[in-house]
Amino acid sequence: MRGSAVDEGWMGVFRSPIVTYQRYRDHIEDAVVAAALALLVGIFLNATGVYAEQWRMVLLLGIFAVGTQVRAWGYYAALAVLLWPIWQLSPYLGALFLAITLLPRTWIVETLPWILLVASAPLLAQWQIIGLLPLLAGVMAGPGRAMAFGVLAALWLKIVGGLSGWLPEIGALHGAPFSVELVRDTVTGADSLEILLLLLRPFSQSSFLLLLHVLQIVAWGVAGWLTGQIYQMEWKEREPRYLLVPTLATGALVLWAAIYLVPAWLDLQPLMTFMSTATPTVGLALSALTTALGTMLYEGLQRPVPRRAPRPQTTTKMGREGPETVAEESTPRRRPWTDAGQSEEDDVIMLELD
Repeated sequence: MRGSAVDEGWMGVFRSPIVTYQRYRDHIEDAVVAAALALLVGIFLNATGVYAEQWRMVLLLGIFAVGTQVRAWGYYAALAVLLWPIWQLSPYLGALFLAITLLPRTWIVETLPWILLVASAPLLAQWQIIGLLPLLAGVMAGPGRAMAFGVLAALWLKIVGGLSGWLPEIGALHGAPFSVELVRDTVTGADSLEILLLLLRPFSQSSFLLLLHVLQIVAWGVAGWLTGQIYQMEWKEREPRYLLVPTLATGALVLWAAIYLVPAWLDLQPLMTFMSTATPTVGLALSALTTALGTMLYEGLQRPVPRRAPRPQTTTKMGREGPETVAEESTPRRRPWTDAGQSEEDDVIMLELD
């Protein structure tokens, strides 16, 4: 009895946050997305140093407050805050930023959590979890969206790497320290045509490098698509117990091949040189582990919470030694091995004894 009471107490502790999340799911998810948006904007503002610290705090709180009410308003507020620092880097980058973020604004707002992950691709590379987005999107967003977001993330990572002066190869960008100062040194004084050429420079150096970039970008999309396809597969027999293991392993293997095998196949560098660098492999394993933990947490929050069993009703009756508490049951207890014939036989025996 004591152990069951302790278990029920722990279940109540875990049940309460889950019930609260399921009851206010839309508000909580809007608050989480608004917080992520404000965090990403804050990282960029701190790197540029355009606004004073007090103004940064006020602007970020405003983005969060507006975003929790209406997600689209938070997005527009973030664009307004980011426009001036980007304009300070280059007016042409500012105009391009407005065109890219406003023309497909309806689609961006609808998929804002994934767009924030796409925009965070340089940070994910710096934090050595470069494969997180295609794997996570494949499990949670489906194969179609995972392919689109994977392609966008790889493309954006290569563009930022090129503007920063790094070799825009995904394996080389793994763990690279990105900095706004590097981008500022590259784009300062460039006109509109030069800005366009800087954006296209990673893809125009040679035919082999162009093929490398195309294959790696496509591989990021294929990894997300395969992850989503395997996770949503309808199994003829029983579904595997640990479905995430083959799902994430397949996507991670495609990403690993894009980092290690594609450059070696193009004779850009010997395979043993790539194999001696194990950091991207560890990063892909960490990305898969992070995806698995995030998926289990999210699915646990979405799973319906079992209701508590109704407590038995009690009544107080007067006994020989005072009031006694007696439990009332809706149906009388009956052992499975008793039947009506046994009760009648017992009555006959009692009559003969009398």
